[in-house]
Amino acid sequence: MNGHSNPAIDGLAKCDFHRHRLPCSVARCNNIVYARQLCVRHGGKPKCAHDDCDANARPGGFCYRHTEVRSKRLCSQPLCTNAAHAKGLCVRHGGGRRCRVDGCKTLARKGGCCVRHREGVACADAFEMTLDWIDAIEPLDDAILDCLIKTCAADTSSSSPTTIDVEWYAL
Repeated sequence: MNGHSNPAIDGLAKCDFHRHRLPCSVARCNNIVYARQLCVRHGGKPKCAHDDCDANARPGGFCYRHTEVRSKRLCSQPLCTNAAHAKGLCVRHGGGRRCRVDGCKTLARKGGCCVRHREGVACADAFEMTLDWIDAIEPLDDAILDCLIKTCAADTSSSSPTTIDVEWYAL
């Protein structure tokens, strides 16, 4: 194939890199096929859609000379030069999305959540797991407190100055 000096494989006219690539179907052309059994030079790539232009097209149908320069849409508020996001508005004028966590007024960054809640659902699940953990150890806390109350009640007969006020527990 054209373009480099890699040695040809025995029995083939191609190097190891080009061994599975077909040559262009145009007579005496040794370029590799791009599409439709043609190399780029012979029409394997589509041509620019602009009138009287034979350059190869880029994505979008036009060559680099005729591609439309897409400028960013600007915020629709008067005198604002920021880029528009949603509803034709910039973030400052209400074009951004709010974080999906209840009560959070911060703008969403990733996955519908703000930076603070960026873990999204995983963060909410972790919070629920924390509450589950607290609920799970509550009986243990009650058992420890009951044990302390019984111990203090048994110690009241001694002259020990150590006492525990358990009035708050009744609340």
